[in-house]
Amino acid sequence: MGSNTYVGAIEAFKHQVASVQRASLFDVTIADFAYGNAPGRLLKFSVKSATFPQATVGDVQVNYMGRVVHWYGDRNYSGTWATNIILDGGWQAYNAIYLWNQAMNGANRIVSQDINAHGYFKKDAYVTAYSTDGQKAHSVILKGMWPQDITELTMDWSTVDSAVELSVTWVYDYVVTDTSGTSASSSIISSMSSVTSNMKKSTSNNSPSQYEGTGVGPGSTTTYGGGNRNIQ
Repeated sequence: MGSNTYVGAIEAFKHQVASVQRASLFDVTIADFAYGNAPGRLLKFSVKSATFPQATVGDVQVNYMGRVVHWYGDRNYSGTWATNIILDGGWQAYNAIYLWNQAMNGANRIVSQDINAHGYFKKDAYVTAYSTDGQKAHSVILKGMWPQDITELTMDWSTVDSAVELSVTWVYDYVVTDTSGTSASSSIISSMSSVTSNMKKSTSNNSPSQYEGTGVGPGSTTTYGGGNRNIQ
C-alpha cells in the first residue's frame, strides 16, 4: 500500500512539475558592447557563469504597545554583479573590458576619456535563461552597468588541460524584468542563426578607437560613477 502511494505521489509530481530549469541554459548579452575589435556576440558565447541578481526590500520596524509592526521599506540592490568569462585566444574579451575600465579612469590620469563618461560608458546587460526546448524562459536587464573590478590572471606552466577564466565584477543601478522582447534573442535557435548570418557579412573598417564607446541603452540612470583607481 505504501508503495502504491509512493508511485502515485511521483506521478502527481511529474504532472505538476513538467520540467525543471537547467543552470547551464543561459547567456549574457551587453547592449552596444563593441570596444576595440571585440564584437558583442563574443561575450554571449564566452560568459561561463553569471547570476540573476537578488531583489531585496528593506524592513521598516515600528514599535507599538510591545509589538513590532513591519512595513516595507526602500528597495536595495547589492550594486555588484559577478561573471566568469572564458578567455578567448585573441584576448578580445579581456582587451575590450580592460579598455572600457581604463576609459572611465585611466592608469596614468585621473580623468575620464569623455566628459559625459558617467553616462557614456554605462550599458545594459541582459541575462537570459532558456527552457529545454531552446525558448526564452526568463530574462532580466541590469541597467547602467560598468566593469568595476577585473581580477588578476594567473599563468602557470604546470597548469594543463584547462582554459583561462577571467572574473569581472560589475556595478549596476537597478534590475528590471525584460518584458519588451528587446533581448538579444527569444530562443537559442534564432540566436545561432543570427550569428551565422553575421559571420557571412563583411567586417566594417569603422571600428571604435582605443577608448571609444558606442553609447548606452535607453532609460539608464546614473547612480554609480567611476571612482578613484586603486592599483595594488
